[in-house]
Amino acid sequence: MEEGVYLLRLQDGREVAVQHKRGRFYPLVRQNLFSPSAADGISPYPAMCSCTGTTAETATPADATEVGAVCPRCGKTLPIIKTPADYQAEAEERRRKAREDLRLVPAGMTEDHGMAYRLTTRLDRSEWAKIARYMLYVTTEDSMGMDADDHNLGWVTFYPREVEEILGITGDRTLAAQREAAQRRREAPAEVRKRAIAQRVKEIAREIRETGERPEGLNDPVGDRLFDAQDIYGGGDWFVVGPEHLWYVRNNGMDGDNWGLNNVRTQGAGAIGYRVPATSSLVAELRRLASEIAALPGGE
Repeated sequence: MEEGVYLLRLQDGREVAVQHKRGRFYPLVRQNLFSPSAADGISPYPAMCSCTGTTAETATPADATEVGAVCPRCGKTLPIIKTPADYQAEAEERRRKAREDLRLVPAGMTEDHGMAYRLTTRLDRSEWAKIARYMLYVTTEDSMGMDADDHNLGWVTFYPREVEEILGITGDRTLAAQREAAQRRREAPAEVRKRAIAQRVKEIAREIRETGERPEGLNDPVGDRLFDAQDIYGGGDWFVVGPEHLWYVRNNGMDGDNWGLNNVRTQGAGAIGYRVPATSSLVAELRRLASEIAALPGGE
């Protein structure tokens, strides 16, 4: 049986990523089910069955089999949902789709050099070598008159036309086409309202950052997620309306971000979260805005 990362389904329906080695399944310390890795460590204890006890000394280690983690005493099985081959196939498919949709998008404005642009996915070494002379790693400490929402921009370019030409970015993926499409959307009445809602959502986020608290440690906000713009690259933001708090969470897991600032657990490197009491009037306003934008053409 191949060693590597597997996904098992627990008795209660939850899923857990595990590392298979020496005939046992060991849970990963960091449960990133989207793209799990044993690099962050694995539990010293294998998956166990509680039929003989509930402690590490009395529980029975489950055997790793082709069907899943099987208790040798009672036969209870935690079935395999994904194998290393499944994860590899998913990763390759994500890379293929990301490369097909490769484009430049705005990364942040600088006073000295104008808009900086970043690529939407990573490149292999051979492609990167072709554009390396046009790329620059920009941080908030660089004297460029940064306006990057207090986070590093990472690898960006100030030569979008050259980069697009070298990488073969054409059609509706070019910046020019994206601007034309954005202009057409702005002209529609529904888009006008969407922009107004988006602006108000930004204001609410700023209000929560400025007036709320930023709790220490790693937190797991539970509740309804609103205006969820989280992406797989470690960017985006969202709100969580819970029973006690309204959270504003900004993803902070991109290359170049300071992960040490994170206080919210995600399936990636983490995020920065601020919260106010759930009794805030902002809760009702956010729910109303979310319902309104969902009812607009093309709303989500």
